[in-house]
Amino acid sequence: MIRLATQGNLDFLDRTDPHLTRAALAAKIEREEVYVAESNGQLIGLARFNYFCDLDPFLTLIHVLESYRRQGFGRQLMQHWEQQMREKGHWLLLTSTQADEESQFFYRRLGYSDSGAMLFPGQAATELVMLKSLTNSEPAHGPRRK
Repeated sequence: MIRLATQGNLDFLDRTDPHLTRAALAAKIEREEVYVAESNGQLIGLARFNYFCDLDPFLTLIHVLESYRRQGFGRQLMQHWEQQMREKGHWLLLTSTQADEESQFFYRRLGYSDSGAMLFPGQAATELVMLKSLTNSEPAHGPRRK
């Protein structure tokens, strides 16, 4: 089952996500920017996002516990997040991954395409920016929403 995270999930998120402070995770929960995956009542994964240029959903982390990987939970997290963003009227989704990480292949299988790259100071590998259109055609003008 995939659902929005609640403050009751904060301990799991804090243990599982080393990138954000507990306070930052709590704020993301309040803004409904974190989803969790459950299996048999146990939390096994998460997906969190923010908004690129305050408009387009940008997946910043997807993580499934090691013992639950390659069982479709990552795909389920992505599909749920994509559906939620579609229902909110978004037509463009973004994510990124380092060029030396396997996740680039996962995103490509889900329909994301390479859109650009950046090399941050101190980062060993290039960061690939990937995007996915949720529609067959993009609006010609205006904001990045349907």
